[in-house]
Amino acid sequence: MKFSIFLPTYNRHASLIYTLRSINAQLHDNYEVFIVDRGSEPSVFDIVCSFNNERFVYIQSSQSVDINDDAENVIDKISSGFFLFLADDDVILPKTFQIISQLAEEFKDIEYFSGGYGSFDYTESKLSLQRDFSGLLKSYDAKSMCYGCFNSWGIGIKRKYAMPPQCHSSVSFLKNSLIKKTRSKQQQLFIKSFGDIGYTGAMANTKNFLHLDLPIGLVGAGHARETDGIRDRFKHERELVHMEHVPNKKVSCFNNIGLDGHLKVLIRNNLQYDFPPYLRPVAHSKQLRQILSDRPITLRTLRDAVKVSRSWMYSVSQYLPMRLKAKPKIEKQCNIIKLHAYQPVTACDLGQFENIYAAAEEIQNRFISENKLYE
Repeated sequence: MKFSIFLPTYNRHASLIYTLRSINAQLHDNYEVFIVDRGSEPSVFDIVCSFNNERFVYIQSSQSVDINDDAENVIDKISSGFFLFLADDDVILPKTFQIISQLAEEFKDIEYFSGGYGSFDYTESKLSLQRDFSGLLKSYDAKSMCYGCFNSWGIGIKRKYAMPPQCHSSVSFLKNSLIKKTRSKQQQLFIKSFGDIGYTGAMANTKNFLHLDLPIGLVGAGHARETDGIRDRFKHERELVHMEHVPNKKVSCFNNIGLDGHLKVLIRNNLQYDFPPYLRPVAHSKQLRQILSDRPITLRTLRDAVKVSRSWMYSVSQYLPMRLKAKPKIEKQCNIIKLHAYQPVTACDLGQFENIYAAAEEIQNRFISENKLYE
């Protein structure tokens, strides 16, 4: 099974080296990596060349190009296999591709695979597992998970839906067939905010997905603080974010987005009548209060306030009528099928490491070798 990796990067030279090193160390060698340099200064071209890996493809882009467009250009080059959206401060464990390939062979009708992950804080060089891992391979009803995501974002009638497993775009693998189905409905995959929007749309277009509840990768935490002293770059998650300009240079190539993107997924996948959205003017008011509470009030503050006000008016006009007219049709909870049992992993602080790659090796040695799946 072939893996095609979309790896956008921007001014994260040090962490990019570890990300590429983790890919270069994969035992399964049927992969290609599209490293999209979104205007790094200096260019990351020399870093890519230093690996002398013909599977690493360097693509030059810029911050003026929407990351969606970069992603779509890469997806156009993919004809088969799996698609992986990997962040430039994350790593995957040495046997990850091999594991997903084995699962794909065993479950040929599954188009979506995900796994657990640990968190590495670049600021303190510390690795932690923030929750317990059951060691189970779980089968989820994809559409129920999709609705669970919408519900958690404050979209939809307040109902009790099973929540999706804690996963991340850097450990989520989509088959090319699912990418095609998702793009045909959404017009594009919506690669923003760490990919969660596109992946929610993918859930709406497949029947089931498998989640291996063991860490198969590490995601970077605290990296923005380390590089530019930005303490609250992503502080208002799931809302339109008010963010002052970074004093020096920006780090990271992702743009935060609000409810509007998730609502696009709902509408373009024709889910609005099964899962009627409702508006929360309180949430918009909260956003405005957060924006206007910043001192001093700048021109950027006023621009953000106007943006949220427009979003509120548009949302009311588009989605409030749906709540009044439609009734939810989805009643069932997600059924979790325990297919295999592996050695569980408990949440713990694993201490400090020289870098995220060294931390990944420790995870591999300490936990993953204990499970038969990884032999």
